[in-house]
Amino acid sequence: MLVSSCQNNNETEHTTPNSDTSKPVILATPENDSIYSKIWTFSYDSVLKDNKPTKIRVIDPAALTPQMVVDVVNKNYPDVQIKYLKTSGDTIFVAIPNSTVLTQQLGTAGANEFMVCVTFTFTELKGIKHVSFDFEAGDHAEPGVYDRTSWSLNL
Repeated sequence: MLVSSCQNNNETEHTTPNSDTSKPVILATPENDSIYSKIWTFSYDSVLKDNKPTKIRVIDPAALTPQMVVDVVNKNYPDVQIKYLKTSGDTIFVAIPNSTVLTQQLGTAGANEFMVCVTFTFTELKGIKHVSFDFEAGDHAEPGVYDRTSWSLNL
């Protein structure tokens, strides 16, 4: 069973003057590179006895850009690099130029974790509901358009 978490407990929540205090701003420090830390991860739920996506940090969707999300994903999944292609309506289009690790080497659980976490992370972008993945299909992952309801998840 695959359990993954890149949560960094050294993050500092800080609000700026005249800001909405209900939305903490996570500041990067030399000890924690929180700008690039995961937004979503897969964690084991002992009650459900299954992995589920878990949001591990709060981020203001209006402050995110597609390239910021690409950078977060590429830092946290160095063997599966994605490339932003375009945005059209409520769909963001990304490519995985070299998908061999994703489709052939991570196994079903690892590929599922990647696809779920990346989809949930991209749908943090303001107005984005769907992620269109373009890559060569393999044993453990298929290209296509995904959203937060694409998997049978106990949320």
